[in-house]
Amino acid sequence: MLKTNCLHPILAAAFALVVFRAVPLDAQGPLTCNVLSVPTQLRSEGLTELVGDLVLTCSGGAPTPAGKPIPQANIAVYLNTNVTSRILSNGASEALLLIDDPVYPTQQLCPNIGGCVVAGNGGSGEVFNGSDTAHPNIFQGVVAANSVTFQGVPIEAPPAAGSRTYRITNIRANASAVATNLPAQIIANVSVSGSTSLPLANPQRIVGAVMSGLSFGGGGITVPQCVALSTTSQLASMSQLASLVYTENFSSAFRTRTSAGADPGGTAIQQAPGVDYNAESGFIFPGLPGSGLADFGTRFKAVFQNIPPGASVWVSTTSIGASAASGAQMTLSETGPYFPVASTTTFSGINLVQLPVVNGTAKAFFEVTAASPASIDSYFFAVFFNFTAALDPAAPPATVSGGFADTQSAFPLGDPTQAQSSAFPVPRFVDTSTPATFISVVRCQTLLLFPYVLNQGAFDTGLAISNTSSDPVGTPAQSGICTLSAYGANAPPPVVTPNVAAGTSYTLLASTLFPNFEGYVFALCNFQFAHGFAIVSDIGARNLAMSYLALVLPGPPLTRPGAPPGESAGQ
Repeated sequence: MLKTNCLHPILAAAFALVVFRAVPLDAQGPLTCNVLSVPTQLRSEGLTELVGDLVLTCSGGAPTPAGKPIPQANIAVYLNTNVTSRILSNGASEALLLIDDPVYPTQQLCPNIGGCVVAGNGGSGEVFNGSDTAHPNIFQGVVAANSVTFQGVPIEAPPAAGSRTYRITNIRANASAVATNLPAQIIANVSVSGSTSLPLANPQRIVGAVMSGLSFGGGGITVPQCVALSTTSQLASMSQLASLVYTENFSSAFRTRTSAGADPGGTAIQQAPGVDYNAESGFIFPGLPGSGLADFGTRFKAVFQNIPPGASVWVSTTSIGASAASGAQMTLSETGPYFPVASTTTFSGINLVQLPVVNGTAKAFFEVTAASPASIDSYFFAVFFNFTAALDPAAPPATVSGGFADTQSAFPLGDPTQAQSSAFPVPRFVDTSTPATFISVVRCQTLLLFPYVLNQGAFDTGLAISNTSSDPVGTPAQSGICTLSAYGANAPPPVVTPNVAAGTSYTLLASTLFPNFEGYVFALCNFQFAHGFAIVSDIGARNLAMSYLALVLPGPPLTRPGAPPGESAGQ
């Protein structure tokens, strides 16, 4: 039996030749690298999520003799999803490999995508100082589907008694592709190929934990179909206030464009390797325009659909109640540069702007201008409606859906889940929103129940229905008919009353409309706030009488404008 801790001499020699063939003969030990990662939390809705950096920490080996070319290798990273780092004008991507974490201004880009030949100095091995193009320390990656490869990277021994690092940063990934069963992970595998081999310890690393990034909620409104609400009465009634609420599901889900906030010019300096700037942008290298820089901060959108004819929508331009550490501002479009929308009116300290409505649809877009990485941020936006015409309760309900932006499905260059040029915005997301009813239209009706009506023998019942929509608290006056439906002995067909004007009462006797009847009666009135009264007595009410108030049966939760809290439907 062959023991597992022994190798045949020929196999051992072959193994040594394959693994260590690039190590100089005078090396004290082979150059080996340990792969480390800094996993980050990623949004399951995201198509361009910045995964955590990968760092190859290397030790051993011997410096390349002076004047001799340093051996090169291709270092590749493979993810379990597509790499979506932006492709720049030279055909390579914004994903970068940094040797020894160079700091500004000692950062020098290798000008060739295929790599750079660097001569050894025969001394300490410290040759990647970025002093000129002969000493590059930054290399661009080439993206292909789920991989990014850094070609022709010099593999040199570290300084004496030290280590050398190869940091891989600015890799963006399609997190939505692994989000079928949350929480999920994005896993990276690092490999080395080419004329130089480089043994790697722990080449498979977790670079991202994927979970849902946003919860959308808020509250809609309930509107009576018989009343047109003017802007004044609409804004004056807090019961007509709707809301949009965007809440992050983990503390770093909402981010500004750069560490400078909204930063429409993209002028922030984010050049320190390995720093988490809590921004949509990553490591920004000025020597390679477009690298690491996102187009905008985290954006949200609200899409209103089936807005009734004659209705207008007003939305607050800034998040309400936001602290200096967090906030969001309405911006002009979903994909364009940050352009704050100015308010056109103010109510109760809330800055509002009217949204354009096209074919019953209106949209609003917001960008994060300040976010706290240490707490869960939640952004609240107020919504007001103005109705200039009565609403149709039979029409499809008005809805709203909210979530991340940009979520366009069609782009000029193809599939948005792939790495793309600058024509595709970063960040971008899949649309996981679902429409929810935002305007509930209820009929202007009140259903009354007279539980006992009698007109038999020597007894009769008097009924009264009052239209109380005229009141001292400003309720709009209504009027309409009532349909009385009797159930019981000798019940006649339904009876329709004349129009009952606001502030008046309609009275009747059972002996007139329900002769020889005993049972109960429903009164369906085509106006709100109807009330009923009944009295059952002997003829002439000489000896016996009993009275009661009609029951107002529950309906949609409507209240009178200006009425005290707790008033229920129709009261």
